[in-house]
Amino acid sequence: LSVLRNHYNIQEESWGHREDVLLKSLVDREGGQEYGSANIDSHSDGDVVIHSSALLAGCSGRVQSLSSLDASALALNLLKQAPPLTDLSEWMNWEMMLEPSLGKLSNYLSDHKEFGLHFVRLSHGVIMKLESQANCDAFMSAIAGGSAQRAAAQLVSLVALHDGVLRTPTLMLESTAAASYSQLILLTNNNAAAEFALEAVSLLPACFRPTLGWDIFICQFERALGAGRHFCQSILWDIGSKSKQHRNILQFWGIVHDVKEWVEK
Repeated sequence: LSVLRNHYNIQEESWGHREDVLLKSLVDREGGQEYGSANIDSHSDGDVVIHSSALLAGCSGRVQSLSSLDASALALNLLKQAPPLTDLSEWMNWEMMLEPSLGKLSNYLSDHKEFGLHFVRLSHGVIMKLESQANCDAFMSAIAGGSAQRAAAQLVSLVALHDGVLRTPTLMLESTAAASYSQLILLTNNNAAAEFALEAVSLLPACFRPTLGWDIFICQFERALGAGRHFCQSILWDIGSKSKQHRNILQFWGIVHDVKEWVEK
């Protein structure tokens, strides 16, 4: 129970006697079955995300239905904690834990706009949480500070705020990104900025990577570097080849943008 309490950030003093009832109703552990090991993702800016589905993976018991009141309180608590750009249904284990009491996630969010949280539904049905405060200054700060997760979340949130890529002031964002990259390079070094660029792109939804990911995070890194395209491409490959995900992204771009050095390696 302490694992779930810590994961859901449920304070004992705030729930009183209902806390144990709520937590016990999440997982019915048969025969004293212990929890399986948690699946932990560590992002470049130090944030650690523990997926609730992983916490349940080692349990042979079934998840019991929650009352609508308890389920709604738990859902709100999880929504507030969910990192931006997270697949909410997967992260919250919505289908198993909350859908029996609250229905479809998309319908629940539509019916509870008073939460003041912002979300986007992608074309393949995935619902992601957005930044509540999305603006150009926050985007600049995220890049200059080397926070790939915040920068990616700000970019997607700005696109959603402007109702799509076509209405988003991409030229302004490109100029902003280049200036912020210059600050990041001064504060760190070329390699750190390259690693930031690749990580920010990898955190974007896949549909954003070939366009905005390339134009804003990669091209503006090259612009700020000011040392020529070949030098920039070499740094990106030296850094990106250490990660399978980053290497795959570079090889895809190598085909699309005719960067032979990325394709042939």
